[in-house]
Amino acid sequence: LYLLDCAIKHYFIAVHKKQQKISLRFSLSSTLVLVAASDASATLYATLHFLVQIDQVGESRSQRVQLLESHTYLAKKTVLSIPHLEAIALVRSAEKTVELKKILDQSGFCVDPRNILHLSDSQTIVHMSSSPPHLLESKFAHLMSKLSLHMLELGTSVHDSVYFFLQNNIKRDTGEPFCADVLSK
Repeated sequence: LYLLDCAIKHYFIAVHKKQQKISLRFSLSSTLVLVAASDASATLYATLHFLVQIDQVGESRSQRVQLLESHTYLAKKTVLSIPHLEAIALVRSAEKTVELKKILDQSGFCVDPRNILHLSDSQTIVHMSSSPPHLLESKFAHLMSKLSLHMLELGTSVHDSVYFFLQNNIKRDTGEPFCADVLSK
């Protein structure tokens, strides 16, 4: 009985030492990206927000995209220019992003400010957003100032967060339209 007890004890000591030598060879990382898209037409403008979760375990990588919210708004008849509606849509999108970021932070889904992207298919508006407001018309200067304030509230800047989405990009071979374009048309 004594020999059996010693044999079992030595067995568990040997197994324990062997298990200590086993180490993890994989790293785990997860990144959250908050993507906002906006677009406008003559009658409507739309905003969409997605949360993209990118998980990586070792060499394996997976992405999950979750639609957080989508809104369509009726354009005012007094606003006749499409670029002005595009600017309104971008500002409204940034405003909603601030609200969503607060909700995500309270829920434990902390999105780094560098991982907040605002997409617009209007190159004019993207260029205006990075221009000093005093160089713009007053109606655009007001909107771009609001946009900058929303970006500051998010902890980022217009230069780091607003991007142009080229719809006829050669690399996009799926033929799918810009997501906000579908809602605004």
